[in-house]
Amino acid sequence: MDEMSLLYLLKQSTEIKQRKDVREQVKKAMSALQALTRYLYENGIQEIPSNLCEYYQFLEERPLCDYITCIKSVEPFYDAGIVNKEVEELFQEENLEEIQQNAIVGNGIRFFREKLQKLEEEKSEDTWIYIKECEEEYVRFRLFLSETEFRDSISMEYDIANLNVPAEIVQILKKSFSCKKHYGKDVEVCPVCGKPIMEKRENICDNEVCNWYIQKEKLEPKTIKLQGKAMELLPGIYRFCLSPGIAERKIYQKLKDLYGADHVFLYPHVDRYDIDVQKNGKAVHLDIKDVKNPLRLFKTLTETSDLSKLFYSKENPVYLVIPEHRISIYTQTNRNLSYIEQLRSYLTEAGMDIRVIREARLPVMLNSEWRCQDEPLS
Repeated sequence: MDEMSLLYLLKQSTEIKQRKDVREQVKKAMSALQALTRYLYENGIQEIPSNLCEYYQFLEERPLCDYITCIKSVEPFYDAGIVNKEVEELFQEENLEEIQQNAIVGNGIRFFREKLQKLEEEKSEDTWIYIKECEEEYVRFRLFLSETEFRDSISMEYDIANLNVPAEIVQILKKSFSCKKHYGKDVEVCPVCGKPIMEKRENICDNEVCNWYIQKEKLEPKTIKLQGKAMELLPGIYRFCLSPGIAERKIYQKLKDLYGADHVFLYPHVDRYDIDVQKNGKAVHLDIKDVKNPLRLFKTLTETSDLSKLFYSKENPVYLVIPEHRISIYTQTNRNLSYIEQLRSYLTEAGMDIRVIREARLPVMLNSEWRCQDEPLS
């Protein structure tokens, strides 16, 4: 039995059920115990539980990394009624409502890709001008959705009107926000994602990425003065667009400061990649991935329909970039384990030639790629 299947059975056996479901729960636990027994025996682990009492004791006391190789957590599988956080992340169920909300953004992406395809098929003398305009419109569309979670309705209408995007995209942007809550005239928001701060607490935002930057850069909450209604980004768009956009925007800005706006491009070719960095006609493509767990990221990659675009070649260098905040947060909760090395090991075992690099190594990598280009052929 593979580890993912075993983890699924273990998780099922620890779910809290109503008293009327006790018989079904015992059945699930016995099935999980049998699977665990077989797995431990096949992997040469001598401490094997022989009954349900020992089974639950094993799950509550034995470090998960002692018998599961795909998870490096030193915490047990089950503790005080709570399943290990890494296991929960692996089996995180998708919220259908959030997926449907994010489909609104998907409609915008589809609009721009179809527009770009038509322009490329025309091949007229001025096509390149319209292609560039299309790409710039797309960047403005994406940035508007990833800048802030909270907006004043009056200023939002004004900002959208001045965004210079097609009418179809204007409607999509308006559908991406909803008026749900009542606030006072002055609203404190997270300085990173713009989400309203509901109460005073140690962590300003409920997004761990925001709190990492708040602590690192010593940021203070921002205040938005409401003139109209309070407009909030739909949760699904926050999750799938704004939250990953934090890393994309920050890395883009750093590279732009290093190499100049003429050499760094955000969401090139309508999001073919997240960032392109060009020098002397050679582009290096960057795909930013901000996923909590390296195994979950690997699973996401294997389920990607267009995975081949991430394969590396000298003629078309592509790098999968892990943000510094993700490495730092992961290390804090996983006893100095390497996010990068774990991900690389999964990719290597699967035979995927995908280059993985941490954000801090980008300048070194880019200079190396361009140096190879400049070297004369022997």
